[in-house]
Amino acid sequence: MQIQTTDQLRALYKAPSERAVLKELTHIDSHLKRFISLSPFLVISSGDQTKSKGPVESREEMLKRYTPDL
Repeated sequence: MQIQTTDQLRALYKAPSERAVLKELTHIDSHLKRFISLSPFLVISSGDQTKSKGPVESREEMLKRYTPDL
């Protein structure tokens, strides 16, 4: 089954809680940059306004892209 709409997704999974939605970040600030630089493992989920997935990158590639000044 290919999920193409929010309604199809909600038929399988409940809506995220308000607490989960509030954790969504739109940018990486200096505190998060430091946290990422000290982390041994990193997962970033990204997408554009059409909700398509971003490219799969290694931790090092993501750090270069999102924290070039570290």
